[in-house]
Amino acid sequence: LRDNKVRKIYLSSVRAPRAADLQKNDENNPNANRQQIKRPLYEIPYLFEARELLRKRLIGKTVRVVTDYVQAASNEFPEKICCTVYAGNVNLGEALISKGLAKTVRHRQDDEQRSSHYDDLLTAEQQAEKRAVGLFSNGNGLQRIVDMTGDSNRERAKGLLNVLQQKGRMEGVVEFVASGSRFRVHLLKDNWIISFILSSISCPRGERRVPAGGNSQQQKVEPAEPFGAEALTFSKEHFLQRDVFVEIESMDRGGSFIGRLSTADGHSAALMLVQAGLAKVHDSAYGTPLYKQLLEAEDKCRKERVGVWTNYEEPTAKDDEDNEGENNPEGGQEEVVLGPAPINFNDSRFRRVVVTHVTSDLKLYVQYSEQGPKVEQLQSELRDIFSQTKPVGGHVVKKGELLAARYTADNEWYRARVEKIENNNRVSVYFIDYGNREVISDSSRFTTLPPGFSQLPAQAHECDIAYVRPPPDEDDREEAKNALLAEIGNDECLMRVEYRQNNSEHVSLYRASNKENIIKSLAEQGLIVVGQGRGGRPARPTPLYDELQQAQAKAKSSRVGLWQYSDQIEDDATEFGFNGRK
Repeated sequence: LRDNKVRKIYLSSVRAPRAADLQKNDENNPNANRQQIKRPLYEIPYLFEARELLRKRLIGKTVRVVTDYVQAASNEFPEKICCTVYAGNVNLGEALISKGLAKTVRHRQDDEQRSSHYDDLLTAEQQAEKRAVGLFSNGNGLQRIVDMTGDSNRERAKGLLNVLQQKGRMEGVVEFVASGSRFRVHLLKDNWIISFILSSISCPRGERRVPAGGNSQQQKVEPAEPFGAEALTFSKEHFLQRDVFVEIESMDRGGSFIGRLSTADGHSAALMLVQAGLAKVHDSAYGTPLYKQLLEAEDKCRKERVGVWTNYEEPTAKDDEDNEGENNPEGGQEEVVLGPAPINFNDSRFRRVVVTHVTSDLKLYVQYSEQGPKVEQLQSELRDIFSQTKPVGGHVVKKGELLAARYTADNEWYRARVEKIENNNRVSVYFIDYGNREVISDSSRFTTLPPGFSQLPAQAHECDIAYVRPPPDEDDREEAKNALLAEIGNDECLMRVEYRQNNSEHVSLYRASNKENIIKSLAEQGLIVVGQGRGGRPARPTPLYDELQQAQAKAKSSRVGLWQYSDQIEDDATEFGFNGRK
């Protein structure tokens, strides 16, 4: 309204499509299937079309509203303000009914609580019935959608990641706003519903319900973070039920797609939130087209103390000294002080992992520790089955097939996926639970997986090391890999995703027992090159980046490892014709 107040209103004398319309041919059982409706918008005949007509004519538009009557509140229902709504000179209630997307409520003759244009609504319904359109037709009027949201559809959504990335910019409608940066989006062309998270920003979380005490049946309300409610309101006002464009960049482990969202007139949702002081720029924004604008907007809000920056205080030299001398408070959270900033290892972003494989390009493959018992049980059962029943050899493999393969090093059977088949019967396989690969030419070392062994998702998760690139020389890379494996040993590690780039998670890695930064140790030995992505410094240095740079500077000054003869390596020696990129 003009006074900035919000009112919920209803269209006078208009009845929207409802579940009963599903049973218009089953008068003896009007309640059939009613309990089966989970998504009314898509499962009730013509309800989606009715919503779309109103959405396109109303959202973001100025309209004229005439109050016809007010239904008083009853024990079961709240007060209802019933109005006639005009978009220009068009009565939207009449427009819905004329297209067969709604019906006219039948009032008693003495009932004065009706639309001021009730006769027009009746006439529109008669014409729609005569033309047999919408609810008066023989069509089912259902909107067929493919739901990719929720835990049950996580694997299905992951299978779509490459497809959506290749599609580029896609038209959609924001159907639901869960928080300032989390939405449910309807992709119009393919009728896919996806969970979507804005990339490049960190937005305060709104109020949410979470399981109470580990019991999924009982829930408790977790309060919103500061300015979480404001961020939620902002996103509802600017994006809910609006036409948008989305571009998919990556996906989180919960099955939500991560990417960019812009309004129909081209405004970036992430930038709008940052400009409003309701989000901060995330490290993953580095290198994106709007990175400079995001930083400028964030700096402006920080200087003006807007939104999430309201209580911001500029760091001082004294603060840095205090941080350096700060000890872990007794009975408090476990913190380790590294340089100027303490690391809170109780942060939920840290996960306990076991590193199962490292490549010469320093890619890590890890198993999450909480899944360890499941992997051990699967391997034990697989060994028991194949020890009791000898596997049938000579299995004809197919590219992409998930099967059991016998690893040469220990002669044990593991789950593997066929990646490549060469003409000379050489088959390249990827062991999905450990991350290593092998080329096998003996067909007797392949067999089909027993029933039920395909259900557990692949347990090897691929990661890159944050702010690190491998040395350009092959021998140096091999040395770095072996040193990393030696540093890790059989120890459990703590891992945190620092940023995402090119669909890959870039992580930090610490020894779980003593919280030692394993990657820092490699940098001190001069075995790796510190530099984000293709070797460029992040525009906003992070504590981790600074720590690794300091370790590398120490290695250079000591002339160890890669820096034995020079402070530069081949990729950085631009004066000799190299361009600094691999």
